[in-house]
Amino acid sequence: MGISAQSIDENSLKRMLIEQWTGDDGLVSNNLTFVAQSSDGFIWLTSFNGAHRFDGKQFTLFDKSNVPVLTSNAFYGVVEMDGKLWFGSQSSGLISYDGKHFSKRLDFPSISVRTMFVARSGSLWIGTNNSGVYVLENDTIKAIGNRLLDHEIINDIDEDADGNIMFATGSNGLLKYSKGEVHKYQLDKLNNDVRTLSFNSDTLSIGASNGLYFLVADQLFEASGLSKFQINDILYEKPGSYLLATEQGLVRYFVKSGKVDVWDESSGLPANQLSKITYDHEGSLWVSTKKAGLLRLYNGTIKTLSDIDGLPYPKINIVKEYKGSFYIGADDGAISILTNDKITDLKLSPHKNKVGIRDMVFDKDGSIWVASYEGLLRYKNGKESIFNTANGLTSNNVRRILPDDDGNLWIGTRTGGLMKWSGDSVREVFNTTNKLKSDYILSIEMDRNKNIVVGTHSGGINLIKNDSVYNYSLDSMPGILYFNNYIDKENNYWFATNVGILCFHDGKFKKIKLHSDFKAETYFDIVADDYDNLWMTTNIGIVRVGYTDMRDFVEGKSKFVEASIFDESDGMLQRECTGATKSLKTSNGSVWVPTLNGVAMINPSSIIKNEHIPNVVISKFKVDGTSFIDDNVIIEPGAHRFSFNYSVLSFIAPEKIQYKYKLEGIDKEWITTFGNELEYTNLGPGQYVFNVTGTNNDGIWSDHVATVKFTVEPYFYETIFFYILLLICLVVFTWYFIKIRTSRIQKSNAELIKVNKELDRFVYSASHDLRAPLASVLGLVAIGKIENSLDSKNKCFDMIDESINKLDVFITEIIDFSKNQRLEISNSTFDIKEFIDEILTELKYLDRSGKINIQVNCDIEKVHTDKHRLSVILHNLIANAINYNDNKNGYLKINVQEEKSKIRISVEDNGRGIAPEHLGRIFEMFYRAEHDKSGSGLGLYIVKETIEKLKGYINVESKLDVGTTFTVYLPIIRTGDS
Repeated sequence: MGISAQSIDENSLKRMLIEQWTGDDGLVSNNLTFVAQSSDGFIWLTSFNGAHRFDGKQFTLFDKSNVPVLTSNAFYGVVEMDGKLWFGSQSSGLISYDGKHFSKRLDFPSISVRTMFVARSGSLWIGTNNSGVYVLENDTIKAIGNRLLDHEIINDIDEDADGNIMFATGSNGLLKYSKGEVHKYQLDKLNNDVRTLSFNSDTLSIGASNGLYFLVADQLFEASGLSKFQINDILYEKPGSYLLATEQGLVRYFVKSGKVDVWDESSGLPANQLSKITYDHEGSLWVSTKKAGLLRLYNGTIKTLSDIDGLPYPKINIVKEYKGSFYIGADDGAISILTNDKITDLKLSPHKNKVGIRDMVFDKDGSIWVASYEGLLRYKNGKESIFNTANGLTSNNVRRILPDDDGNLWIGTRTGGLMKWSGDSVREVFNTTNKLKSDYILSIEMDRNKNIVVGTHSGGINLIKNDSVYNYSLDSMPGILYFNNYIDKENNYWFATNVGILCFHDGKFKKIKLHSDFKAETYFDIVADDYDNLWMTTNIGIVRVGYTDMRDFVEGKSKFVEASIFDESDGMLQRECTGATKSLKTSNGSVWVPTLNGVAMINPSSIIKNEHIPNVVISKFKVDGTSFIDDNVIIEPGAHRFSFNYSVLSFIAPEKIQYKYKLEGIDKEWITTFGNELEYTNLGPGQYVFNVTGTNNDGIWSDHVATVKFTVEPYFYETIFFYILLLICLVVFTWYFIKIRTSRIQKSNAELIKVNKELDRFVYSASHDLRAPLASVLGLVAIGKIENSLDSKNKCFDMIDESINKLDVFITEIIDFSKNQRLEISNSTFDIKEFIDEILTELKYLDRSGKINIQVNCDIEKVHTDKHRLSVILHNLIANAINYNDNKNGYLKINVQEEKSKIRISVEDNGRGIAPEHLGRIFEMFYRAEHDKSGSGLGLYIVKETIEKLKGYINVESKLDVGTTFTVYLPIIRTGDS
C-alpha cells in the first residue's frame, strides 16, 4: 500500500491515501476496464483477460477456464439488475451471474457489449461496438434499429429527468432516444467523441475527449480549465463538486469557483489513465486504471507531515508548539518550523553535526533550549550557546528538559543522572552516588503538587519533594524503562513503559490490561485529548483508550480496558512511533506524534466510527481440494480435509476485521479469530452447518451469519443398517454360541450320565466279579480243610488256582482300563512284526494256542504309535480269537497294512462266531454273550475305548459257527509329528 500526503492543504486530493493492487497481488491484468461494488458488498473488476471478484483480501478470477459459456475472456463492464449481475463481454454477448452460476442469453447475439444501463423503468439498455443498441424488458430482448446507432460505438448510456435515454457515442456525439425516435444534439464546442454521461437533478454531465460539459434544459455549458482532459468517467460528489477519471489523472472540479484539483503521476498517483471510478458503501473511492491495476483512495483519520511536505528529514524525535508555530526536531539534528503551512529550517549546531534533537523548551525571555547528545544548547536572538561537560554538565547526553514554576530547568541525561539548572549553571545533581538508583533518565514531569517525577532506566521512579528523593519500583518486574509519564487531574501517574502501561497511586503500581488483539507491550508516551481519550504511542501504531475506562480498571470495576489501534490503514506513513519520545497535544486539541516517517497528526474530533454493517460471505468451500458452490452438499465417505474461506466485505482495514465461526456438530461455542480461512479434518458422517460472521474495522459486528450446509455420507459399516445387521449377526452368533455350548454341555452331561451309569455298572459288576472268585477260593479252602484225601485236596488247590487266575485277569483288565483313561499317549516307533510275535509268545499258555494255525502278514515294517495301548488291543483280540476257536482246523490270521493314510490291523479266526443279536453289544462294559459266561465282559470294551483314545476306530464282522474278523484302523503318525 502506497500513501501520499504531498500538500498540507486538508482538502487536496493529494492528501488521500492510496492502496494499490496489481498483477503482483493477484490481478490477471493491470489494464482494467471497469470497477463497481455489487449490493452484496463485493468489488467487481473487468478486464480484457477476465473478470475479478474482490473481497478485500483475495481476487477470484472468472474466465473461460471456469465459465464455459464464454468464447473470449474480454469484458467491458458490469451492472446489477433483478438480483443478478449482467456482464458486457467483447464477443460472448450478454452474460448473467446469479451468485453461483454464469448463464448466457441465447436470444442475444454473440457480439461486443461495450456498456449497459438500468433505466428507472427496470429495463436494461445495452450498447455495443458497431452493432447497435438493444433493450431487455420483461425478459424480452429487442433491437433499437436506427441509422444513427446501428454502426456506432456506444461508450455510455444514461437517462434524463423525462425518461429519455441518452447515448454517448464514439463518432456521432450525443444522441437522445425519445418516443421511439433518435435525435442528435448539435452542440458547439462538444466534439463527436463523447466518452461518458452522468445525470443528476436537472443536469446532464458530459465527459468528452475535449473536456467536461453540462447540459441543462438543452443548453450546453463548458467546464473551464478542462479542455485538455479526456474524461472517461464522472462521479457527482456533492453539490458543486465532481470527481473525474481522465486520461491525465484524477480530477476534482468545483463548478462555482472553477477550481481544478489534479492528482497525477507527477504528484504521486500511480497512473494517469483512469477508466472508472466509484464509491463503495464505506466511502472509499475505487479507481480502475489502464496500466496500474486497482486503486482504493480514502481520507485517513490521521494526516502525516513528512519529507514530501518539506521536512528535511523524516525521522522525528520531538514536536513543540510555540506562538502559533510548530518546532519539529529530527534525528539528524534538524529543527523545522511549520508556520501557516510553510516550513522553514532553524539552523543549529546539532544540525551541522547530524546529532539528533531530543527535547526543546521555550523560555520566557525568548530563548530556545535544545537537548541533544552534544549537550545543552541555548538559542536566543540568532545566537547559540553550548553547555556540556566542559562547563559544568555531568554528561553531554542530554535527553530531557523540564522548566519548573521557579524558573529552574531540570535536565535529564543518559549517563549523568538529573541536574537542576538555574541561570547558566548546575545548582544540584541527583545521581546514583547520592539519591537516585539509575543515572539513565528517561522522563521528567511536574505533578499537581509541584513535585518532580523522574522515570529512569531500570532504577524505578523518583519523586523529588523539596530536594528530597523518594524512590519507588515494581519489585516483581525489574529492569523497567519508564519512557514517559502522564499526570492526570487527580495527580495519578500513568507511565508508558517497556512492559505496558502502569498506573502509580499512593505508592503502588498497577498494570493496565488492554482488551485488544494487537501485540504491543512497549509504550513510549501517553497524551490526553479533550474527549476523555488517552493516546499512547507504540512501535506498531497509536493506541486509543478511554480515560474513564482506565480508571474503572484501576478501581476494580472492570477486568480490562477496550482499545483501538491506528496505523498505516488510518493514514500513518509509518506505524512505528519514535521510541522513548514525547508527543504533543496542540492548542487546537490535535495530537501530534513523532514517527520514523514524519509527524502523525490526529484530530480526535474528526475521527468518525465506521457504522456500516458489512455483509459476510463464504467465498470458498473445499473438500480435499474440490470446490463446491451449492448449499446442502453431499460429501462422499472418506473425505479428509474440509476448508472454508470467508470474508467480511469491509475494505477500510481488512487486517482489523475479526471473525467468529462455529461448525455445528463439532464446535459447542463460537470461536473468535482474525484469520479468514480454516480447515477441519476427518469429520465423521453426519449433517453439518458451518456458520461465520464478523466485524468491520471499528469492531461493529455484522447482523448477518453466512452459512454452508453439508452432509458427510457414511461408509456402509457406519450406517444404521450396518449396525442393525451387526446386531442381528451378534444375536445369531450369540444364539449359535449358546446352542453350541448347550450342545456341548448336553454332550458332556450325556457322557457324564454314561460314565455314571458305567461306573455304577462297573462297581456292581466289578464287585460281583471280584467276590465270585474270592468266594470260590474261600469255599474250596473250607472243603480242603475237611477233605482227608490228598487227591481231593489237590483238586481243591487246582480249582483255587483257576479262580485266582481269573481274578488276576480281571484285575489286569481293570488296570488297563484305568491306565487308558488316565495316562497321556506316549508314541514310539517299533517293528510291528516283532511286536506281534512277542504277544503271541506271551499267549502260549492259553489252552488252544498250540492247536491253532497262526499266520502273521505285515506289509509295513515300522509303526509309530502308543506301544502299550496297542499291546492291550492286540492281547484282547488275539486271546479271544484263540479262546473261542473250537474248530479242529482252527486258524488265526493277523494282517497289518497301510490303507488310505491309516494303519489297518485285522484279526481273523474261524471259531465260534457271534450271534447277530449279540454283535451290536459286544463293546459294552461287562456285556457277555450267552455262550461266554466265563469272561469278565471288560475286554472288548477296553479295546474300543483304547482305540478311540488313539483317534482310531474298530469294525467287526462275524457269523455264528463260521468265524469273526476284527479290523482296527489307527492314524499313521510319522516320526516327529505331534
